[in-house]
Amino acid sequence: MRNRVVVALGVLAVVVAALIAWRSCDSGSKSGSSSTAGGSASTGGDTAGTAKASKPRGAMKPASVAGRVIDKANGRGISGAVVSIARASLMREIMPTPEASLVVVTDAQGAWTFMPVLPGTYFLAATATGFVPGVREKHVVGSGDAQTGIELALDAGGTFVSGTVSDVGGGGIGNARVTAHREDVFDLAGFPDLVAITKEDGTYQITLAEGEYELSAKHDDYTSSDADVQVETTPIKRDFVLTPGAGIRGQVVARDSGKPVPGAWLLADGAGDATARGDDDGNFVFRGLRPGAVSLRAQGPGYASATPTVVELAIGEQVDGVKVLVDRAFSISGNVVRKGKPDQGVPGVQLGVFSLATQQYGMALEPTDDTGAFVIHGVRPATYFLFAGGEGNVPELGTNVDVVDKDITDVKVEMSTGVTLAGRVEPPVAGARITISLDVKGFDITKIFDAMKTVLVHGETDATGAFTVANAPTGTFTLTAAAKSGDTGTLPIVVGDVDQKGLVVKLETRASISGRVVNDKGAAVADATVTARNNTEEPSFSMGRERRGGTTRPDGSFKIVGLEVGEYSLSVRDNEREQSLKFTGGGKSPKVPLAKAQAVTNLVLTVESRDGVIRGVVIGGDKKPVADAWVTAEMARPDFTKMKEIAEDEAKREEATESWRDYEGPSKPVLTGADGRFAIERLRKGTAYRLVAEGPRGASHGEVKDVKAGSSVTITLLSLGTLTGTVTSDDGKPVAKYDIECDAPDQDDDRKTVDSADGAYSFERLAPATYECNVTSDAGTGTGKVDVPPGAAKLDLKLQRWGVVTGKVVDVLS
Repeated sequence: MRNRVVVALGVLAVVVAALIAWRSCDSGSKSGSSSTAGGSASTGGDTAGTAKASKPRGAMKPASVAGRVIDKANGRGISGAVVSIARASLMREIMPTPEASLVVVTDAQGAWTFMPVLPGTYFLAATATGFVPGVREKHVVGSGDAQTGIELALDAGGTFVSGTVSDVGGGGIGNARVTAHREDVFDLAGFPDLVAITKEDGTYQITLAEGEYELSAKHDDYTSSDADVQVETTPIKRDFVLTPGAGIRGQVVARDSGKPVPGAWLLADGAGDATARGDDDGNFVFRGLRPGAVSLRAQGPGYASATPTVVELAIGEQVDGVKVLVDRAFSISGNVVRKGKPDQGVPGVQLGVFSLATQQYGMALEPTDDTGAFVIHGVRPATYFLFAGGEGNVPELGTNVDVVDKDITDVKVEMSTGVTLAGRVEPPVAGARITISLDVKGFDITKIFDAMKTVLVHGETDATGAFTVANAPTGTFTLTAAAKSGDTGTLPIVVGDVDQKGLVVKLETRASISGRVVNDKGAAVADATVTARNNTEEPSFSMGRERRGGTTRPDGSFKIVGLEVGEYSLSVRDNEREQSLKFTGGGKSPKVPLAKAQAVTNLVLTVESRDGVIRGVVIGGDKKPVADAWVTAEMARPDFTKMKEIAEDEAKREEATESWRDYEGPSKPVLTGADGRFAIERLRKGTAYRLVAEGPRGASHGEVKDVKAGSSVTITLLSLGTLTGTVTSDDGKPVAKYDIECDAPDQDDDRKTVDSADGAYSFERLAPATYECNVTSDAGTGTGKVDVPPGAAKLDLKLQRWGVVTGKVVDVLS
C-alpha cells in the first residue's frame, strides 16, 4: 500500500494544488475493528461509539450481512476461511477514516455473519488455505438491510505465502492480521482486504493468486510492518517483527461548557494518521501508535479543535486521561441529487471538504441516506472545496463552500452516472486493464478536478478481449489498455451523454527493463522493489498510469514492462527495512535510455551490502546496565538550511536531491537485554549513525553521534528535560495565542499552538540539548536560545511587532 497510499493521499494534495506532502506509510492503527472466530463480528470495543447528533437526514439503520464461503468445485462450505468486509469508497483512500475493515472466521459449514454494518458500498473478500481468494466488489448494503445467502465461491489453487509475526523482544504474536493488497493495480475506490490471522505461536498462511502485493502485519497492541512480495508459482516465506505500540485513552470535551462531545472523529497526526471515533460520552482510545509527539485533533457535532492537543509518547507507553478540548464550529449539510433530476436523492455517497488556505478538512462520517441527505460536522471558518464519491456515480469535485459564522445548509451537489464504454482489444488478451485518463500539463485546478473524475472508471478484458467500463464522465480522454505482459494500446475518445460500443484498442509492444539486483558480494537481493522514473517525460498529472516497478524474486531477478520512450533512472528499495539501497560506485541512480519497444535485458544493479553491525551497552547515571531500553540508529539528516543557495546552483540541487534519496529514517528499535547490551544489524558500512537510547517508560534519553558499523559504544541515559516560559508583547502584556517551535540539531522539531490567557507554554520530555525557539503571532515574532539540561529549563520570549509596508497600486498605462 505504500505506493498506493502515496498516490491516494497525494490525490488529496493535488486537489489542493499539491501543496501537502502526505506520508508514505500505512494508515496506522484504526480503532473500532474486531476479529472474531466462530463466524460473526461486531464493531464493539473501546472506540466503537456512535454519535447521536441531530442532523437533517433520515435515520441510518445498521444492517447485517451473512453468507457462506464454499468450494466452487463441489459447493461444500469451507471451514476456517477468513472473510473481510471493507468499505469501497473514494473517501477511504483520499483521507484517513475511522472505519477499519471487519474480519470473521467461518464456522464448520463455511457460514459467516457481519453485524452491525453501516450502510454503504463494500468489498467482500474470502481467503482459505489452498484456494484462490474470492472477492465480491462494490457490494451495496442498504439502511436496515438483513442480507443473507451471499456466497463467496473459491477456486482451488494459488501460491502459499507464510511466515511468523513476532514481538521485537521475542515470541510470536497471536491473533495478528496479515493483510494483502494488490500493488500492480490502482483504484481510488479502495481494495479488498485479503486477510490471514496468526495462530497463538504467531504463524500465518495465506494463499494468493499471481501478482504484486503489499503485505501488512497489524495488531492492536503493536505498530504495523509492511513488505512487498511478487507472487508467482513458488511458495514465499515472509516474517514480520513488530514493535509494541503506544496507546492513548481520553475524552473529547467542549471548552465552553466542559461537557463531553459525543461521536467525535479524531486524528492522531504524527502517529501514522491513526483515527478513532468517540463514543456517546466522548471517550476514545488509540492503539498501536508510533512513539514521538502526537497531535490530536477532533471534530464533532458543533465542535472542532482550534489547536491540537499534543501528547508525547514513548515506545509502548500507555497514556490515560487525555482531554482533547474543542471549540465551537459549524456544519455543512445538504443533499446529493441526480443531475437533471433535482428531486431524486442519491444514496450511498461519501462527502468531504478541504480548505486550501487553512489545510483543514472534514468529512461526513456516514454516507448519504435514501434522500441523498448528508452532514459534515465540526467545520471551522474557511473556504472549502467539496468532493463526493459513490459507487455508480461520477465523482464530483471542486464545489466551493464558504463557512464564516454559521452552519451552512441546503447545499446541493449534483451527481451524474456518466456513460458506459464497451469494446475490445486487438489482439485479444484476457486480463488487460482498461482505464481512461486526462493528462494535465502544469497546474490547472479545473482540469485536475476533471482528471480525478476518471479514477473509478476501470475494468479488465475477458477471455475474448472484450471490455466494459461504466461511469465515464463527459470530456476528451485517452482510453488505455495495458496487458500484464506490458503490451499497451491507447485510443483518443470524446465522451458525451451517450453510451459507446465497438471501441477497438490495438495493443503494441512497449519497452522493458529486466535484470538482477545483487550486492557488492555478488549475492542476490530478493524482495526489493526496483522502480523506473522517466526523466524525459514532461511533468503532468494523470490518474490512469500504473506504477513502473517490479519486485525482485529470490534470485534477485526483476522485470519492468510497459515503458515508453525516454531515459529512465532506476532505484532499489529494501522492502523489509522500508529504505532505499545505495548503489556502488558513487551511489548515483543508473540511467537507462529506451527506444520504442526496446527490451533491455541482463542489466545488473549492484547495491551496497547491508551487513554492518553496531553493538553496545546502555547504562544509567549510576553506571549500571539498563535492561529493556530501546535503541535506534539514524543517518545524519540532509542539510537543507541553505535552500536559496541550493535552488540557484544546479550542481547543488542535484547533490541535495541525491542526499535526500540516500537518506534513511531511523532503524527499527532493538531492546536491550538484562545486561544492557544491544546489537543493531543490517547497517551501511562506512556510514556514520546517531544512536538514540530511550529508557523504560520513556523517562530517560541518551545518544551517541558519528558511530560507524563495526563499532562498540556505551550510551548513558540521562533524565529528560522540560522547558517552560511566557510570551509577552513589546509592551509586556501576555500574548494569549501564538505558535511556538523549538528545535535542536538532530532532534525532531517540538511545536505547538498555544491558546492561554497568561501567555504560558511548556514542552516536556526534551532530550538535553541547546534549543532555538521561534514564536509567531498576530502581535509579532520572537526568537531565543536555551540550554535544556536533564531537568527544568525556562525561556521567556518577548515579541517584536511586525513591520508595516504601505504603498499605492497604479495603472501601468496611466
